[in-house]
Amino acid sequence: MSEAGAGGIEVVPFADAHWPSLQGFLRRAFGEDDLRHSRDYFDWRHQNGPWGSALDAYLLLLHRNEVVGQLGAMRDRLVVDGVSTPVVWVVDLHVDEEWRNQMGSLRLLRKLMATEPVLLVSGAGPQVEKLYSSLRFKKVRCHQTLFAPLRPSALLRAANRLDGVAALAARPADLLLPTVQRLAARSRDDAGLSVFRVWPNEPEVAAFLERASSSHRAIAPQRSASVYSWKLGVRPEAQVEVWGARATGGPLLGVALVKWLRRPGAFEALELVDLVTNGDSRVERAFVRRAIADASASTVDFVRVRSATMQPTRVPPVWLDGTRNSVDDIYVWSKDPAFSERFVRGPFDLTSLVADRVDYGKDERLTMER
Repeated sequence: MSEAGAGGIEVVPFADAHWPSLQGFLRRAFGEDDLRHSRDYFDWRHQNGPWGSALDAYLLLLHRNEVVGQLGAMRDRLVVDGVSTPVVWVVDLHVDEEWRNQMGSLRLLRKLMATEPVLLVSGAGPQVEKLYSSLRFKKVRCHQTLFAPLRPSALLRAANRLDGVAALAARPADLLLPTVQRLAARSRDDAGLSVFRVWPNEPEVAAFLERASSSHRAIAPQRSASVYSWKLGVRPEAQVEVWGARATGGPLLGVALVKWLRRPGAFEALELVDLVTNGDSRVERAFVRRAIADASASTVDFVRVRSATMQPTRVPPVWLDGTRNSVDDIYVWSKDPAFSERFVRGPFDLTSLVADRVDYGKDERLTMER
């Protein structure tokens, strides 16, 4: 069903017939280097997710059958007080500049609010905070974004702060810091733990993820072998691995999802996309130690973790807090106000919550050899 409005503008759910126009819009809005205009990436992200297709919630703003705005959507499940709760993530809300005075973003959001019981937003810039507040979304700080720098010049370059003086200061740091961080990441506490590659469908791994989801007291994503397989097995143009940790001869103590990123001319990074450790800081340290070792032995510039649970003071090496206002916050709305209030109270176990929801595919293409 479409929703027609003033100026010949209408809001409709995505259909295959819209793809040529939508692809042109995505190229125009986000650039040629962004994967969002790839049909493979689009299908992976919005249609083939582990909790079902979100195409009925993927809304388009049309003018004379041409796409001039969109609200991208992804289906997910959160475990809240032991109950698996379906939610929809609002991603990639964008309207062409010439149509913004038609209240396109407001109309897209209101259309989705009429059909979905719970909406979450991540990666929204400060410029749209008033929009979400006007619709009674609540803003919540759910995690920190932490960087372990190996080559500081890459972080400065990404922040457009690599001027002449900074470049001179960063040069010796780029040479020394990989070794310093690798040594700092070593810990006697995790010396008996080994970290190794696993596959999500292995029975021990699948059972570990199932137990982790069912035992959560914090608000957490519903983790499962199918979720990890979606991230790992069918993700287009990305290098992703799952790691496990255990003591010699012992049971599996933790699982980590790891992704390598590259932005040509800017940086190479290793991201700990998910950490499932049952709150054991020894296991967190073991995963971080492995990440720092792999990164410093290659051309990776920094390790990134977005986590609500990891305490950087307890998990070496040296971390920089890169959490950004609004962009790294979560906006929540529910038809049931009690759910919104419960979400705001936390606590959270939302490691790397932003990954796959606001990582737009600009950094996915990898050719690096490891």
